[in-house]
Amino acid sequence: MFRTTIPIELNPDVLPVVSPPRQIPYGLEGRVKAALDEMCDQRVIVPVDHPTDWVNAMVAVEKKNTDNVHICIDRSTSVK
Repeated sequence: MFRTTIPIELNPDVLPVVSPPRQIPYGLEGRVKAALDEMCDQRVIVPVDHPTDWVNAMVAVEKKNTDNVHICIDRSTSVK
């Protein structure tokens, strides 16, 4: 796995937004946790245990014909 740092330039005129979390259906919780753990193991994401300026709502969508879930963020809640 490659470890690459990608710089992100933010517009200083845009204020940070913290979107409220979405509820995960009880039946998906185990699969969502497994998907997040796998992404952590692959270093796609890293756990954060402190407040951040920007927070987008996570969305878990069941993939058709599988037991897997697709994890994404909903940026529409951060657009004002």
